[in-house]
Amino acid sequence: MQTISILITGVGSPLGQSIHKALKISKLPLRLLLMDSYSFSMASCLNEISCKSAPVRSPDFIDHFTSYVKSQGIQGVFWGTEVELNHYLLHKDIFQSKTPNTFYFADPSKLATDFQDKYLLVRFLEKNKIPAPMSAIKGDQKGLNDLVEMKGFPLIVKPRRGASSVGFRVASSSAELFATLTDSDLVQETLSPADAEYTVGIYCDRTGRVVADTVIKRELKFGLTYKGIVLKDAEISAYCRNVAQTAKIGMSINIQLIKTSQGPKLFELNPRLSSTTSVRAHFGVNEPELAIREHILGQSLEPRASRNGAVLRFWEEKYLAEDDCTQLEEKKTWEIK
Repeated sequence: MQTISILITGVGSPLGQSIHKALKISKLPLRLLLMDSYSFSMASCLNEISCKSAPVRSPDFIDHFTSYVKSQGIQGVFWGTEVELNHYLLHKDIFQSKTPNTFYFADPSKLATDFQDKYLLVRFLEKNKIPAPMSAIKGDQKGLNDLVEMKGFPLIVKPRRGASSVGFRVASSSAELFATLTDSDLVQETLSPADAEYTVGIYCDRTGRVVADTVIKRELKFGLTYKGIVLKDAEISAYCRNVAQTAKIGMSINIQLIKTSQGPKLFELNPRLSSTTSVRAHFGVNEPELAIREHILGQSLEPRASRNGAVLRFWEEKYLAEDDCTQLEEKKTWEIK
């Protein structure tokens, strides 16, 4: 099999690093190229070909990016940050016309884009009779009143669009709720028990068939999975597979949920890879590899099952000598290491 050239962007981010870790343990013959828009980034320190890009919203980003992709013969691109993924989805026709021989790992469907709005996600679940947390927005006064009356406080307030725990807060009273509530917020019931939170990775092939689901019971800190137990849970798997097959989103889906006394209820769905991608890869479900096998090599995928186990996360430092720091500072935009 010939070597496959794959670019990972945003490698300074947890998502970008997780994708890189997953592909480093792949059995495929890969040539990995790394990219980040910051000089001080792990992208330049991981013994791979690296490039410093311009910020994704700069006027000439698409032209320079696609020129780089063509010059390096890149066959597939994984977006390592949500802002880059969203920029691609807005301009996917331009990217694809300039680089017709490159596959971009992203579901371009309208529904996948809609799900980035947590309120639209809840409406979709309700429409399809899939259990979801009771929710309301600022413009829906009746919905807010019903939520307060039926579920009581505390209530969860978070941005309709956003990642990690940015903007997340808890309202313990009506005064506290309405004092800071904005048009861009979503208000939800507090799901319990708090120690029954799970993150689930789903991979669907191009026909919508679920190839694998990986269930991780997790502890969350700093907006990321801090500790986790990879296990089998038939009820959670069935719930998440139903969500995925109803949504018909291709490739990777990350679902975050609480297993309540009434059953699983998701509070977040990301139609993309997640920061636990590397964890799932270690335990036997390497979603980036599955995507390459399906969309670049044209292989049909057999069902995969993860092994049980656990993950503990910790910080690790990368130390640089003064000369190395200077080299990073002097690295020019679109310069290849």
